[in-house]
Amino acid sequence: MFRHTRRLATVLTGLTGLAAAAAAAAAGTAPAAAAPVAAAAVTPPAGYTQIASGAGGRLEVAMASAAVRQPIVQGRTTGDTAYRPSHWAFSPLDGHHRIVNRVSGLCLEALSGGTTAHTPLVQNTCGGGFAQQWTVTDAGSGYVTLRPRHATGKAAGAFYGFTYPGAPVVLDAVTGAGLNHQQFRFLPAS
Repeated sequence: MFRHTRRLATVLTGLTGLAAAAAAAAAGTAPAAAAPVAAAAVTPPAGYTQIASGAGGRLEVAMASAAVRQPIVQGRTTGDTAYRPSHWAFSPLDGHHRIVNRVSGLCLEALSGGTTAHTPLVQNTCGGGFAQQWTVTDAGSGYVTLRPRHATGKAAGAFYGFTYPGAPVVLDAVTGAGLNHQQFRFLPAS
């Protein structure tokens, strides 16, 4: 019997709290809900840079190819600043950026404009599509996230957070500042 009395008291306490909140809302004195905080935009460095993943490697074109639709992978983890397939330039465009590879002159995009998680990132002929426009946002501690304009709630990241060289870079669902494999930092390119 005592056990049921405690449960009833818990339920009544909850209902009393709900009734008080409803009365406050009706009177216009309810506290305002906190608005979500948007991540601050970051201005990428001028010229060519390397984009290093928080998972370890640098974004580069697979097999150093200049071919259209060649996949983007997580590449070398060493400090080779002269390896040009991992050099990228950010070109401002309407509040966003195109990310252009140094070797191929092609733009980073989600394959065929895909918006779902695990859509591969590739290089493609630069155009005006939103799938080639990226927002660079602050992730804290010197890291950024790369968020595509056309796919809300997504960011670039190593496939399933894999850290090995050659791991595909894909669109990934993101919350907050992003997971480690969705965070990048800029390194010098020579």
